[in-house]
Amino acid sequence: MKSLQPIVANRTNAILVIVDVQNRNCHPDGESWDEHKARVVPPALAVIGDLVGRARETEVPIVYIQSVRTHDEPEVTVFGYKKGMKVGSWDVEIVDAIRPRPEDHVVQKFSHDAFYRTKLDAVLDELVPEPTECFALLVGGATNLCVYHATMGFYLRNYWTVVVTDGCYTRYDEGRDRALAQFSEPSYPNIFLSSSNLIELSADPSFTGPRPVPGR
Repeated sequence: MKSLQPIVANRTNAILVIVDVQNRNCHPDGESWDEHKARVVPPALAVIGDLVGRARETEVPIVYIQSVRTHDEPEVTVFGYKKGMKVGSWDVEIVDAIRPRPEDHVVQKFSHDAFYRTKLDAVLDELVPEPTECFALLVGGATNLCVYHATMGFYLRNYWTVVVTDGCYTRYDEGRDRALAQFSEPSYPNIFLSSSNLIELSADPSFTGPRPVPGR
């Protein structure tokens, strides 16, 4: 696995991307809550809350990815996936602890892919003049599903794509390990692993440090 990298960033060269931190997965009354989620979600949610607080203090933009369904998607009508995450339901609401503010950006997606037929590219075009100069800090869940696809989307768009490992949750430890191993492949030089204690954020545009070494 790649080593955890220190990240030094500011409001002009970083965004915080929060993937699927919704009642369905992250609230004890949510549809998919279980004993494993009860173990892995609270510590990840604490990390995410801390990063949200630091991002707000330093004016780092926050982008929320919200997974919803109309139940007309082929995953339900053709491939028989169970119905859930209905648009407008309590289950799809972002948890109260990190509820978005008016200045934040919320992007709804209708599949695991945050970029497929969503407004995410348009939002990023407004926030990020040059992806190769921007850190995309990813947290949320699941590491091997929606965080995985978001990570690959940012990787393909040439961001300094940072998976904040302690800010991510996964339903199965094996799935987490597979995803982190995949991110660690040398073929993905601009995907990095980090942890919240290694991330420094500032409102000062001159606040920078050595970038992580690609591929490590």
